[in-house]
Amino acid sequence: MRKLIIIVSILITLVFTPLADADILFSDSLESGDFTHVDPLSGAAWGESTYTTVSTDNPRTGAYSIKFRFVGNEDLDADAWSEQRFKISDAPQTEIYIRYYIWFPESYTIRATPSTENTKFIYIWGDSYADDTNKIGFELQGDMQAGFTAKHTYPSGVKTLGCVAPSFTSEVDSPSTRWTLTEEDKGKWLCFEFRYKIDSGAGDGALQFWVDGELIIDGDPLSWLGAPCGVNEFLRNGYLMGWSNSGFDEDTIVYIDDVVFSTNYIGPDVTPETQTRSSHRGGGMGNMR
Repeated sequence: MRKLIIIVSILITLVFTPLADADILFSDSLESGDFTHVDPLSGAAWGESTYTTVSTDNPRTGAYSIKFRFVGNEDLDADAWSEQRFKISDAPQTEIYIRYYIWFPESYTIRATPSTENTKFIYIWGDSYADDTNKIGFELQGDMQAGFTAKHTYPSGVKTLGCVAPSFTSEVDSPSTRWTLTEEDKGKWLCFEFRYKIDSGAGDGALQFWVDGELIIDGDPLSWLGAPCGVNEFLRNGYLMGWSNSGFDEDTIVYIDDVVFSTNYIGPDVTPETQTRSSHRGGGMGNMR
């Protein structure tokens, strides 16, 4: 009788326990001390490193985080580069949520340079960074405002937002399509989450951005200009941070920790300071901070 009760209890647990991690493709807090973590189911993994290391200098949780080192140079013509590549999964994805925590130093700024003034946060694409038309990312501009951009390979060469849709104003510099990195944001961990959904041609794409669980940019639904955009209608690879065209006067260090890829909204980690998670739809248009 006792064995029967135990078996029944196990079955009830299996049936009624929510599969909270069923949508997670990759989750890494870097506690291996390196970039060797691979998700056994999705195949998601870290890729090539450029001026990045797994460091104990400034972890958000545990003992490690990713350290991005942008080499400084007082020459305004000199840019900087620090990039960590990743594979989202073995299987092609048409919708992906990417969440991570990021820490900017108090000295962080985008200087005025003869070249383009921008620094990348994240870019994702299908199989080929050089050839794919579905190449979309998020960049910080010289005015310390950030927004979605598409590379020149996107149809019609659209760059800002990479899309035209009722969800966004036609004014590309509108506050509703931007986020500003303020002095208050520096020297502490911020939770960034991005949602990318490819437009099948039916106006069902999406570009969304959350900071600390607050929906800042809300492009859902979103008609991507020229969609569908070609044979590679999926998302598979990407990189964190990347090229800084403005460069930095001195070596500048940015940290990232607690990285998660998912097919559904993730939200900030639940801690005593944050007991609730925002809905993935949020509330209408985003707003500039």
